Amino acid sequence: MKFPGTAIAALFVFATTVGDGNDRTPSNPDLVPGVSHPPTSVTEISYSPVQVGDPAPDFTWVGPDNQTHALHDALLQANVLLVFAPDDAALQKLESERDDLAQIAVVPIAVLDARGKAAANRARRLGVHFVVVPDASRLIGSQFSQRESSSGQLLSGWYAIDRKRVVRGAGSELAGPTAWTRIAASALAIPSPDVPLPAKTR
Repeated sequence: MKFPGTAIAALFVFATTVGDGNDRTPSNPDLVPGVSHPPTSVTEISYSPVQVGDPAPDFTWVGPDNQTHALHDALLQANVLLVFAPDDAALQKLESERDDLAQIAVVPIAVLDARGKAAANRARRLGVHFVVVPDASRLIGSQFSQRESSSGQLLSGWYAIDRKRVVRGAGSELAGPTAWTRIAASALAIPSPDVPLPAKTR
């Protein structure tokens, strides 16, 4: 499925918003709109595992425009391939497939186990031009059950989320030799750009 150039350009307007590196996590996390937080007296909260077919948690982050953005903002533009705790190779592979993902109306978002400045520096060092979200508090990871219970670190994994905010695919292993575009296309039931569409019958 091909998308017109204007649609792809619109996707890149959103997809190239890497944070400026300043960690603006408020001292009181309850001030972040659109995110459920435990009372300040509670240090831990349990979230149900996010399964295929479930609505994705609508997490938020602060962009380079100093505005708070949410997952639903991204979904106004395209489907989302959400990748947790990618290593450098996975980030570079996502970047190399950004055009192919845009062709099937998918934008990648990477959630890193790092503070804002460290996440932004890593994105710049690797030449990444899609959304990178710092999650030093592991709140987003907790919402998606991607937080390791003993160490508290983010676990690697991915979720394919459609524009209705429904999880259509998920996995614990990162792409490796498999193309991210094929993974997203398969999960979202979208023809991959390298697979020809069947000929129309009269």
